[in-house]
Amino acid sequence: MAGSGSGCDAEGVTRRRHPPYVPAIRQSITLSGRLNMTRSALVLSLVAWASPAAILAQGLIAPTIPGVFAAGTPVEVIKDDVGGTEGPMGLPDGSVIFTGSNVINRLAPDGTISVYIAKTNGANGLSMDAQGRIYATETGNEPGPRIAIIGPKGQERVVADKYDGKPLIRPNDLIVDAKGGVYFTDPAPRPEKPGDRLSTLSNVYYIRPDGRVILLDNRMRRPNGIQLSPDGKTLYVADTILETIIAFDLQPDGSVQNGRVWATYQGTGPDGSGGDGLAVDAEGRLFAASINGVQVFSPRGEYLGTLTLPRQPQNLAFGGQGRSWLYVVGRGGAYRVKTLTEGVKTRAK
Repeated sequence: MAGSGSGCDAEGVTRRRHPPYVPAIRQSITLSGRLNMTRSALVLSLVAWASPAAILAQGLIAPTIPGVFAAGTPVEVIKDDVGGTEGPMGLPDGSVIFTGSNVINRLAPDGTISVYIAKTNGANGLSMDAQGRIYATETGNEPGPRIAIIGPKGQERVVADKYDGKPLIRPNDLIVDAKGGVYFTDPAPRPEKPGDRLSTLSNVYYIRPDGRVILLDNRMRRPNGIQLSPDGKTLYVADTILETIIAFDLQPDGSVQNGRVWATYQGTGPDGSGGDGLAVDAEGRLFAASINGVQVFSPRGEYLGTLTLPRQPQNLAFGGQGRSWLYVVGRGGAYRVKTLTEGVKTRAK
């Protein structure tokens, strides 16, 4: 857990104190272990995704977490033999879409999988605004990294591809707020081989509804997953390198204050946390993809347990009937598990 202090407010209610956000000095560092491996291209075989889902993962049971997973809840395998997948997002019709290899696929309520958008500019993270427009972080070389609206058909446009006149580097994940503004992370590319250094150009941005891009934070080592609290007042950002989840208080203009370590990934090894995508339920619990599974935190940042999966997850979202299924995708697999809770119904992610 992040921090151990507590105190009482005027009504005598115990409140958990979080340590201030004091990241390590920003400098180039040499990574080892997992992050030194050559980055593979995300290869998604359309043939492999052609059959209906899902089957039970043999012997794989979700941990019992009050209000989250009931005792004995099985994990269902959507696919467990494909390349990397990312950016899951629930749609109003109960289907779920997710990205992979310049394609966006759709998992229908009946379990069939089909191509939703046949070609993207390297789409990774997905989100949706109140008008039903689909936003994506795109990392392609041509026309270049950007934040774009990629659907519905006929409404496609570039939302942002620069900050202060300089091109974005590699936007990773995003979340659209109730005003139509977009929060997104832009970590530098991963090191390609042993000995490569991690770039210091890792930033968190906000695109205001008028299109202006503002820098929110440039102190994280590798900002990755990003999420909003159910009330839209708190911004959460996963820092993969520092193995923490940072929280910020949001201001009316979309800027942030009071950055703090909100939670720390548990059970990480020498290769780091693998901290990646984030999802939030209607009660404010945070679900965080990590190297050892999906870690669940209370609305106060307390660690509640880990959902272990056969393959490392990269991103996750609530979807399906009643938004009561947790969909998890990642390095070679896609899974879902029934929950006792539900996602925030006023937004797709």
